[in-house]
Formats: sequence, C-alpha cells, structure tokens
Amino acid sequence: MIMNKKIFRSILAIAGYILISYSQLLAQPYYFYLKPIDEWNLSIYRLDLSSGVEEPFTDETFHSANLAWDPTQTWLYIYPELGPALVINIANPSIADTLPSESTRTVGHVMSIFFVPQEKEFYVTWTPAWGSDTFKTNIYSSETFDSLGSVNVHVGNGGILSRDGTKLYYDYGIVDASNKPDYLHTFSTISNAIVDSINLSAIGPQAYVKVTEDGKLGNILTRYYYPSSGNENTHYFLYDIESNKTYTPIHFPFRSYAYLSGDAKNIIIEQVKWDTTLASAENYTGIVYIFNAKTGELNQRLSLPPGGKILIFDNYPGKFYYYNDSTNQSIAVNDTIVTPVTALIDTLISLKHQAVANGWLADGTSHEKGKGEDNSEEDGIVRRLDQRLDKAKEALVKGDSVKSREELEQFVKEVEHTYHQNKEEGKREGVPLMTSEAYALLKYNAEYLIDRLPKEGRKGKDE
Repeated sequence: MIMNKKIFRSILAIAGYILISYSQLLAQPYYFYLKPIDEWNLSIYRLDLSSGVEEPFTDETFHSANLAWDPTQTWLYIYPELGPALVINIANPSIADTLPSESTRTVGHVMSIFFVPQEKEFYVTWTPAWGSDTFKTNIYSSETFDSLGSVNVHVGNGGILSRDGTKLYYDYGIVDASNKPDYLHTFSTISNAIVDSINLSAIGPQAYVKVTEDGKLGNILTRYYYPSSGNENTHYFLYDIESNKTYTPIHFPFRSYAYLSGDAKNIIIEQVKWDTTLASAENYTGIVYIFNAKTGELNQRLSLPPGGKILIFDNYPGKFYYYNDSTNQSIAVNDTIVTPVTALIDTLISLKHQAVANGWLADGTSHEKGKGEDNSEEDGIVRRLDQRLDKAKEALVKGDSVKSREELEQFVKEVEHTYHQNKEEGKREGVPLMTSEAYALLKYNAEYLIDRLPKEGRKGKDE
C-alpha cells in the first residue's frame, strides 16, 4: 500500500519536531551558505560554528538563491530569484517543501518567511503582484504544508514574536487606505488580524527619527537621533511592548549596527565605518560593545578581528558568534560576562595610547587646571590624561569607587576642554590637537565607565 503524501509528511514532521527538541539541547548553531560545485550550480553547505567543521547539507543544487533561517534554527529558507521559496527542516533535511503552492502569476516573489513555533505556522510574505501595491502574506501549516489562509499585510522576518507566541509585532505599514508606515502593529496569530497599532513616535524619548533595529520576546530595540540626525547623535533603547515600559537610553555616537541578545537581556552594538574602497562601503571593525539592555551600563568592550558578522540564535541565549565568511572562522562570545571596571579602565588607557599612535591626539600644554590637580599647567595633555586614569585605577584598586569616579569625571572635563578649545582656536602653539575621533573615543568610553561607579559612598583611607 502506498502511503498518502500528506500523511507521510505529517509523520516526518512529528519525528522532526522530536528531533528538534532534542537537538536544540545538544547541537551547536550552524551557518549556512551556498558554495559553487561547478560552473552553473551551487550547493548548500553548513558550518558548525563551535567546531569549525564544514559539510554539505542537502543534495539540492541551485543556479542562484539566497538563504535565511529562523532564529531558533528550526527551518532553513531558500529564496530563488523568482517564484516559491523552499523550506527545509534543519534537524531532518528530508522534510522539505515549497511555499506557497499557488501560481506565481498572481503574486510577486517571496520576501520573507516567519515561523511561529507555538502555532506551528509559517507566515510567508510576498512582494506585491505586477500592477498591485498590496502585500500578501500566506499562512501555512508547518506540519502538513497546507494553506491556512492569507492576509494583506507585510509580516515576514520583520516581525517580533510575543513571549507566548500569540502575537507578532512589526513596523511595516499596512498597504491599504489606512496606511500607517510609522506605526508598530500588533498582529494576532490566533485571529490572523491586526488588533492594535502604536505610533512609534510616542514610544520612548522625543527624537528626530526612530527606527526598529531588532526585537525578541516581546521587546524591541529602537534607534533614534537626538537632538538632530547624524551618527554623533545616535541613541538606542529597549522597549518592552507587553508592559509598555521604556528602559535607559544608550548614547553611541558612532556609525553602528545593533542587536538584541538571544534572551533580550543585552544590547550588542558593533562600530562600523564608512569605507568607499570596499565593495559594500562598510568596514566592520570588530569593535563590539555589550550593554545591559535595561540599565544601559557597559558590560563588555571587545576588539575582534575586523570583517566579521554577528550571528545571534534565540535557542542559544547567553552566547553569540562572530563569523568571518572570508576565513570560515567563528569566535564564540559569552554575552553574560560583566568585565570588572578595573579592566575597563585598562581598556580606556589603551584607547588613549591608540589615539596618540593614530595621530588623533597630539601633546601640548593645557590652559585649565582640574580639581585636585597637583602638576604644572605646562604638563602636556597626554600626561595629564594619563595621570587622571592612573589615579582612577589606583583608587578603584583600593576600593574607593567614589574617588575613582571623580577622577574619571575630571578626565572627561579635560577631554571636553581640550577638544572644544582646539575647535574654537585652531591648531597653534600651546593648544593641544584633539580630533573628533579621539574626542568620541575617550569621552564616551569614560562616561560608560562612570555609569558603572556609584555617585556616593566611602572615601579611600588615604584621602
């Protein structure tokens, strides 16, 4: 007897979900990519990010396609240039099908797929069909691949799943007469309808513009600019949609990309530079900051090899991978570690040396004597900054965090005075030279440290 195709798929799907629940506890996350096997065809490979082992994933070959996967690495999505997308169960590659099955003449091509594990459903968003301006999202069962209906909204990978999986939040506009592109929409996965819309401008601080950068577990990471546009005015904050709560904003005055950790407890920000000599015009520096998402305090500052990309997996909370596709190497980073403040002061000292070595900070006399300063006003700015940092570290080692805070605050004042004096008076004899790169590097990293130290408390015994 020949088994019905849908029944066979259902049996495979059930087996697959059993495998997934087990493998997610033991396996490591993978990075999937296309690799040429001859002049015309590409094959899918996967790289174990923990071991560096590379292996073929399926026997399927493609002429041209893009790959993506859901944050839990349950399904791999393959997007051809036109037509349906292929979905493959990562735990059991034999479970695969194309979505959707309807004629591509009535719609465009697949833009994105969103998997809701609690409902065991795919939300497949298509580009508007030729001659139309309406997005269409098809809903499919992940067990049988049957169609469960459709809605005229754009959900896809832009969606953020609620903690219980009953809602999707997304900030794409509803393409109809009531278009609201600057709103955060709430889509019910139970009724398959939009049940609420919130104006993004009403969330968090007043700002020039707000953009949703990332989202997990009912939280969104939002970028905004204040008081005006420009990288120097970049801020980020976490917004808990379900409790309507905004957490402490983070000022990050550099060109950057930001992500939420797998458990939404940390904000991961990579500093990116604009470089027109590169094909993408973006230089991924490997300079990564990890902040507490609720308090805004700096937990870690990492200097990783440049040119990599940050990969975050929801089913591996507390860890992310920094992967370089040119070398096929990855670095596992524990984002739960909180670097001691003494080590962060050492990092700030190193950044000061870096500013001097790069020519961003040139020595010269200072015209302002700071609080508690015991050296001559003729001492160079570099030496004065060194003394501030040495005293801050010495006080912290003695357990006097208040004294350390005061020294760091004086360090910031010295940096601000030097930079603004140089801007106003120009480079001349007796006026130190400090570029905007040195100013941002020293000022804001020192302020991140200050946020980690108490404002009041015991003074050191030597005071």
